[in-house]
This record gives sequence, structure tokens and C-alpha cells, in this order.
Amino acid sequence: MPVKRRKPKFRRSDYPGWMIEFLQFGQVSEVTEVNPLELLIWQHPGDADREQMRNVWLACRDDILRDWVKQRPGSRPTAWWQYDTHEQRKRLSGSGTARHEVLNMTPVFRFGIPDNWCTDMDARLWPHLNCTPIDPADPPVFESEATHLKRLALFQPRELKWLKETDFKPEVVIEEVTT
Repeated sequence: MPVKRRKPKFRRSDYPGWMIEFLQFGQVSEVTEVNPLELLIWQHPGDADREQMRNVWLACRDDILRDWVKQRPGSRPTAWWQYDTHEQRKRLSGSGTARHEVLNMTPVFRFGIPDNWCTDMDARLWPHLNCTPIDPADPPVFESEATHLKRLALFQPRELKWLKETDFKPEVVIEEVTT
């Protein structure tokens, strides 16, 4: 009789610390234990690399989320936003157009908020595209991570009671000005 083989179960401890840190924060602060080329591949992954990252996330997800929610209730790590969520955070108000909305670009999000906004240069180059830069007097405002999780009923057990009123305060996008 054929026997169904089980895939071995991997744990967080089966992966180097830098991979776990990258899945949590989207960056690595201490790179002493990582080959710079390996880190570069994770920072700019191709399709096969994305699949590897997803597999590491799936193997470590429960451990990472459990620890993350204890330390940072009302929020989620970078990899959760990349692989688990099906909806980005709701925009509440403010000016500015995310570049992927009007230009032929892949959407880039950080923690559920667009990370690539139209600039003054974009507006001048493509006036017909309605590419509006962020007005510093009226920046985009998004729901907080906690509000997003509550709206979609995604809290872990007991997580809601660890939160404060300030955790539900909307989040303002502040565009870095580069010279």
C-alpha cells in the first residue's frame, strides 16, 4: 500500500538569525553572520528567491508571529504583509498618488502602505497621467495597523486587550525629501 510521505517540519531554529530578522523587519541590522551576496539576493529577489523566502516564512510563521504579537501587539512583521495579507491598509485622506496607480510599475508596499509616491518630476514628465506629488501640508493618512487588523478580524487571541487607544491612531505618510 502506498504511504504518503510527510514533509519534514522546519522550525525557526533551523534558519540563520539574519533570515528571521529579514522576515520580521525587511532589513538586517547585524550582518556579521551573513554572506553579503546572500543578503543582496534577499533584498532584491528574483522569482526563485521569493519562493525560498516564502517557504522560510511558512516554516517559521507561527513562531515569529507568536513572539512578534507579544512584543508588538497590533502590528505584523514585514513577511506577514508580503505573504499573508490579502488587503492593504485603507487610505483615509490626504494628497498624493502612489506611483503604481498611474505608472506602469509593480506596487511596492511597506506594512500595507504604498512605498513609492509620485514626485514633482513625475508630474512634469507625465502631466496627462494625473500623477500628484504629496503635498506636505496634506500628506496621505492611512488606518493604523491595529485598525486594519481589527477591521478584518485578524487579531490573535488576547491581542486586542494588550492595545492602547493610541495604537488605533491613523498613520501619516511622510515622504523623505532627497536632494
